[in-house]
Amino acid sequence: ISSDDPTIVLRTSTTDGNPMFNLTATFNKAINPDHADSHGESFNLFGMDLTISSSSDSDSIVLLKSAEKLDLSSDAPTTTATVAGATYTVELVSASDTAATVKVTNSAGVSESKEINEAASKKVNGITVAVTIADETNTKLSATIVAGSDKLTLEDGQAVLLGEDSDVVDGTLVDFDSGNATALTKLTISFDAPSSDKDAIKAGESYTDPVFGTIKLDFAGINVPEDSTARELIEVYNSGEDAMNVKFTDYRGKELSTVWAVNSTTSRVPILAYDTDDVFNISVMEREVLHKEDYTIVGNEDDAYLLRLDSVTNSSGTIKITFTDVLAAETKTAEWSTGNSGTLSVGGFDYTVSVSPFISSTTAEFVNVSVNGPDSSTGGLVLYPTIETSKGAKVSFYEPLVINLTNPYSGTENSSVLGNDVGIVPFNVTALLFPDGDGFETVTVAHYTSHDEGDATWNFTADGTMFSIRGGASMIAHENGTLIQMGPLVYALNSTGLNDSVKITLKTPGGAEINQPALIIWEEEDDNNQYQALVVTLETGGSSDDGLGVADVLDTWTNDSANWEATLKSDNDISKQLDLWGSIISIDSSETDQSTAKISYPDVQVYADIYLAAADATVTASTVSGGSSASIGDVLVKDSEVSSVSSKNLVVLGGSCINSVAANLVGGAYCGSAWSDKTGVGSGQFLIQSFGDAYATGKVALLVAGYEVSDTSNAGKYLRTQTVMTDAGKKYVGTSSTSAELQTTETTTTEETSA
Repeated sequence: ISSDDPTIVLRTSTTDGNPMFNLTATFNKAINPDHADSHGESFNLFGMDLTISSSSDSDSIVLLKSAEKLDLSSDAPTTTATVAGATYTVELVSASDTAATVKVTNSAGVSESKEINEAASKKVNGITVAVTIADETNTKLSATIVAGSDKLTLEDGQAVLLGEDSDVVDGTLVDFDSGNATALTKLTISFDAPSSDKDAIKAGESYTDPVFGTIKLDFAGINVPEDSTARELIEVYNSGEDAMNVKFTDYRGKELSTVWAVNSTTSRVPILAYDTDDVFNISVMEREVLHKEDYTIVGNEDDAYLLRLDSVTNSSGTIKITFTDVLAAETKTAEWSTGNSGTLSVGGFDYTVSVSPFISSTTAEFVNVSVNGPDSSTGGLVLYPTIETSKGAKVSFYEPLVINLTNPYSGTENSSVLGNDVGIVPFNVTALLFPDGDGFETVTVAHYTSHDEGDATWNFTADGTMFSIRGGASMIAHENGTLIQMGPLVYALNSTGLNDSVKITLKTPGGAEINQPALIIWEEEDDNNQYQALVVTLETGGSSDDGLGVADVLDTWTNDSANWEATLKSDNDISKQLDLWGSIISIDSSETDQSTAKISYPDVQVYADIYLAAADATVTASTVSGGSSASIGDVLVKDSEVSSVSSKNLVVLGGSCINSVAANLVGGAYCGSAWSDKTGVGSGQFLIQSFGDAYATGKVALLVAGYEVSDTSNAGKYLRTQTVMTDAGKKYVGTSSTSAELQTTETTTTEETSA
């Protein structure tokens, strides 16, 4: 509806070639509905009792709903029929060899009579009456008729027709397979949306087939709704006129809420920074020179730490460098007495810290400090390291980089001595390491020649492809730069015009180079085995009356296609977009010069709970209950309704991250790696475990859950098709629908079943 806010819906097709669903009946031998012996025969089709009408012919099948076959004669002209729950009196008034006149009286005493030809039907007093045989002799009048509620006409390649007026049922298509109604082996009816204004099903709503009314396509919602606790918020918002904040919780449960970009005080162009008072730098490159109160990220993903350089001291020849783990407010120290380098231990990893020059403790803010990590080899530089969030996203700070390939320490070649030891020594860069959502991808770097003009040429090799960049004022245009692909992100590498430097710039998904700070948010591996990313870009800055704000949040999955973005009808200052992983991005432009953004990130990839069920079934997310297809004795409820069945044996479907009953069984709402640590079930595996007395004494709760949705599906199939012991204390860990290992607390036994 045009006045509704955009929401997540199940989009349906309006074309016959792409139906929502098909209903197909296959017959074990060919049938001929046009044959006289078939007329009046009843059968159940797609959950509805139907009777073949004598109106059927070689091209079409005519069926009557809720029908009864009646034999009438002048000896016994009257009988009763129940049609669609109502009782009618049906009377043979007269007959000939080709037609019969039939009177129908309803329960209110209202009557109507009509003459109906053989092999034809008419609506009489609200019900459809078809005459199969009419006969007149000197001694007797007789007729065989079929009385039903509605008439369905099925013709190959056509829409279903309903009623005596042959009303077209929009969005339907009939297929006789062979195309022959007199030798029918398979019947298929396809259903698509009847019109463009009905081509979506909202969460909690359904589409019921308009022909039989017995089957519905139900969209219960998504597995991780927007208000779910299995989501986290990553927020980007303004701090005053000239600064931007970011807030999220890291993998340790520590909250980061801080300024990360500010307008330059001279040019009012955004720069990557941390502190709005003195504009201290956040380093996004390994070994980049740091000064007192600068920030750097060591490690990557769930080994990453944001550190602030607090102090550099020299006490009687002992160098002591102190950092603060910003999120945990913990001090980290490197201390040594020989040489210009020492070891900094953070999170179980050792980092090399180097200093140069050193004058005195009173001038520590002028000391150059660099940090080198274990992820890169000698000569390698990690660029744009990430910090993992509480739900598994990875956040990276970005700014364009200009790297001196013979001395990445910002051009510093000072060899001032500390005792007899030299300071930070320049080196040639041999590799650039870029995050790709799952570790790093490497670009190798090699200096291969110098030209007569004195220019240097550098070879870069990415993903097996080598390209060259020539520096110097006389650089050749085609050697100026190239684009490299790091996962879904594209970076431009260009010559700066200087002999030994290169400029690295991120490009917007499907767009231009980003020449100011941005945030990169890596998502986890999706069901296409890809790691997609979101890029939060900033406005270019402006006057003191035009504050700094978010420009856009771009996704790599669609290259920021507008098809997945919409503006709220209830508040046109807010727009939302959705991507394949299930991240929901909201941009608030109520402050026109300082837009803000919120990214709702789900702990697992979002999928739709879609069911094809009996029309009278009750469907909620992850459950289907009731309906004509439910087995006797089965009671299916959602986790919030467990109290209604707590006295029974339970089968609990889904992991502790999304199912509160499962969380109660395993002792917490564990997600991702925490689930693996608790249960021993990792990627590609499932768990079937029985818990005794969990909700009722003497009753068992059987947990059936996989690491991913496909693993849960395997678990369900294994439970249905293999022998599983479900008494309390039994635990299976499996990898496919036919293979699992049984474990017990007393002994360990292996029970393999192979297809």
